[in-house]
Amino acid sequence: MSGKVLIVATSATKLLDSRDTGCWVEEVASPYLIWREKGLQVDIASISGGAIPWDEASTSGDFYTAEAKKFMEDDKIRSLIEQTRSAKDVLAGGVDQYDAVFLPGGHGIVFDGNNSDLKALLEKFWNDGKVVSAVCHGAAGLLYAKDAAGDSILKGKQVAGFTNTEEVAVGKDKAVPFLTEDRIKELGADYKKDGDWTPFAVASGKLVTGQNPQSSKKVAELVAGILQGGLKEPVHGKGEHAGFHHRGKPYTSEHHHDHRDEHPRQGARHDEPNPVMARSSWHQPYRPPI
Repeated sequence: MSGKVLIVATSATKLLDSRDTGCWVEEVASPYLIWREKGLQVDIASISGGAIPWDEASTSGDFYTAEAKKFMEDDKIRSLIEQTRSAKDVLAGGVDQYDAVFLPGGHGIVFDGNNSDLKALLEKFWNDGKVVSAVCHGAAGLLYAKDAAGDSILKGKQVAGFTNTEEVAVGKDKAVPFLTEDRIKELGADYKKDGDWTPFAVASGKLVTGQNPQSSKKVAELVAGILQGGLKEPVHGKGEHAGFHHRGKPYTSEHHHDHRDEHPRQGARHDEPNPVMARSSWHQPYRPPI
């Protein structure tokens, strides 16, 4: 089974203190390249349409990863990111062709994640049973979407996103209207995290979220696993390239908690699929941008 993913990037460019911001390159680049390598189709849109604004800190130094460089220097990709469709245009054209939507981070989406067209787009994906995913500050774009019953799509789900301590470390906790971790918790989600700057992602049913820029690859792998029918629980202690298993069986969103499991997940509801986490003890050195 193949599949098609829609990436929707922020269009916002300023923090509360007027510093420039935008989308974080790595958080678009790695998922895009991973999905294409796995045979998935990928479209790139942005909330307001047009050229995606990039956070300059993500285009230089250690933050400008090999994947980011490959992505930004590809002429075909560059034409895609300079002329994106808006969330409104995507919604108007219908989303039947897509199997998943993904929101990358960068502080920009904290400001335009409440866009009404993005909200409607996410709700269409969610209520149609499609995969909804995000990484880092991208989780801020999920805060406004509601399910068919009128509840937050995050309520009762295990959710990861940029932590309060990571926000303080980059010196932007006073430059954003809210802290992503706090808002996720306020909506009734079961907030999950690992150590600062550690790659960590969690799949809770068809909701897939990651903690920080270092988690973009893990989110991409979990999304691909769901779409291609091979998502499995993480084998811990195997490092960055850990494999996955789910009691020896492929994971699907229909897999339910096993009452006979000798060590069931504490507090698990038997009518919900088990959340699947991907984490690693490895993390790249991090220096907060100035």
